Amino acid sequence: MWSRPHPGEDTNGDAYFIAEHEGETLVAVIDGLGHGRGAQEAAQAALDTLEAWQGEALDEVVLAVHDALRVTRGAVMGAVVVDRERGSFTYAGVGNVDVRVLGSHEPARPIPSNGTLGARLSQVRVSPHRWAEGSTLILATDGLSTTWDLGAYPGLLGRSPQLIAGILLRDFSRNSDDATVLVYR
Repeated sequence: MWSRPHPGEDTNGDAYFIAEHEGETLVAVIDGLGHGRGAQEAAQAALDTLEAWQGEALDEVVLAVHDALRVTRGAVMGAVVVDRERGSFTYAGVGNVDVRVLGSHEPARPIPSNGTLGARLSQVRVSPHRWAEGSTLILATDGLSTTWDLGAYPGLLGRSPQLIAGILLRDFSRNSDDATVLVYR
């Protein structure tokens, strides 16, 4: 995982979360609207809500974050629950967080719901997918261009998650926003 604030800011409006509960792992990336202190407060409110996760269904988690962010400027979020034992993952996202699963026989790029957590949310769409051994999950806020393709970096997918995230942030971050990349295996 790599994250940095908007150039010129000392607070980061992006955040990430990873937690395990009874064989499942919740992985999320949050992007508070805009940048600076207000964005950081929204992202922190989302993190505070996610900290209470005890295996609840992903749609319930997203709705809880939505409710908690009503007193903030709002945020977008991509969240995934991986269940390795069942060989599956579920995804729920609201807004423009890029989520991709690579390195398996069934690459996935789940589609988020429209809206803003804390402001307007018409529905929470949860999509189930297959998780295969060797899969790599990559979540990124919109501070990272979506034009990246690991195929342009031969052998990189086999390297450490930290190295993958660092190279993506180095080569594809935008100077107009906070940027966060989380790579999970």
